[in-house]
Amino acid sequence: MILKTLKTRFLKRSVDRMQKKRLPIHEGRALRTVGIVVNSIENNTLEGFETLANSLHILEKDLKIIYHSETTKNLTTLGQNSFTSKDFSWNGTFVNPVLSEFLDREYDVLIGYSSQKNKFIDFVVSHGKATLKVGLDSGNANLYDLIFKIKSNDYALFEKELVKYLQIINAAEK
Repeated sequence: MILKTLKTRFLKRSVDRMQKKRLPIHEGRALRTVGIVVNSIENNTLEGFETLANSLHILEKDLKIIYHSETTKNLTTLGQNSFTSKDFSWNGTFVNPVLSEFLDREYDVLIGYSSQKNKFIDFVVSHGKATLKVGLDSGNANLYDLIFKIKSNDYALFEKELVKYLQIINAAEK
């Protein structure tokens, strides 16, 4: 119990610290890379995210998806790209190489696709190197530049709105 409390405090402190070190919003270059952090409780399939690369006109290899799950069960196809609360030490540092690889990359857009508050997803989003961070409404609003008030089960609407707003942002910067 004490270690869980310590872990939560260190994660929150780390998220708060990383909010102050944000990259500037979108530099006006073409969209090339997208990272997505998904809560597996809300969405545990890749079906919806497969069309995102085509909609954004990027290569599938430039779309990186990582899943958070409280358990390693029910993640048979997603297990290689997932992390759990056990992948964080008591002092809030992560020990999962998949998570490390995901956070070492730079993204043009980083999407936190979770409508539930989750300190582990907040940690990953806050530490992600992205010029534009997109999230859903009930997440931590301080982490995101663009927030959609959409339910997590309505992925088609999310994708449509994301493409629309990214086109507006890119057109405004040219």
